[in-house]
Amino acid sequence: MKPLTWASLYIFSLFFPGCSDLERDNPLDPANPSSFRESVAVAEAFVNTNPAAGVSYNGEALRALDSLKTIFGDRLLVIHYHRNTRDFTDSLAVEPLAETRYSAYTTEYDERRFKGVPDIFINGPREHIQGASSAASVSDRALPLINAVLSEECYFTMEADIRAENGGFSGRVRVARLGNQSAENLSLLFVVTSDRGGAGRYSVSGMAPPVAVDRLNAGSYRSFDFEVSARNGRAERLFILLVSDDTGRIEFALSGTGGEI
Repeated sequence: MKPLTWASLYIFSLFFPGCSDLERDNPLDPANPSSFRESVAVAEAFVNTNPAAGVSYNGEALRALDSLKTIFGDRLLVIHYHRNTRDFTDSLAVEPLAETRYSAYTTEYDERRFKGVPDIFINGPREHIQGASSAASVSDRALPLINAVLSEECYFTMEADIRAENGGFSGRVRVARLGNQSAENLSLLFVVTSDRGGAGRYSVSGMAPPVAVDRLNAGSYRSFDFEVSARNGRAERLFILLVSDDTGRIEFALSGTGGEI
């Protein structure tokens, strides 16, 4: 994700909160009880490479996400989780935790849902799009869901220093609570992806077990070290998701390939 224009001010306020010349009415300062930032939308697509009777429904879904990414840019993050189905084994389904995540979306949060591909979730389990008769139909259904997320104020923010090494990524992420209320029962999820061309530019190649963020008081931050590797090939991009354990909602997310994000 490209650095925002307020990044230097935010770092100043986060690590040097005692400085007297910082304006406390800055909406991006965690010490300001009215602080907030723009939301980020995350589209998690559970797909496989099965050409099902000559029609690539999964391909249509991925083309739709590519077009939406063009529209929204850095405010939309896209992740492709490849999974096996009853009658098709996907060679790109290399990460067992991807199926664990899909099972949570289809059983833990809503037992009435049926599993299938393609299945696209927007910022957690509440909103999803299953099936893809065409890329246009997927875009039409996803557009209002993404706009709804982006219209909301976000009361979390994150920054990370990441290093690309040994086919994966390591580093440290800082998570801050904005606004005037504390938050608890959160987790950090670290996902790495690789570019598989037509099968998906953001195909999951590795994940790390969730890291618990037990509590964040209003105006405070916590730091977490991480390390995650790809199971096949080299990881090309890292995604860091801040997730509510109670609802599964993705509260905020970052993505990058190295350096400070």
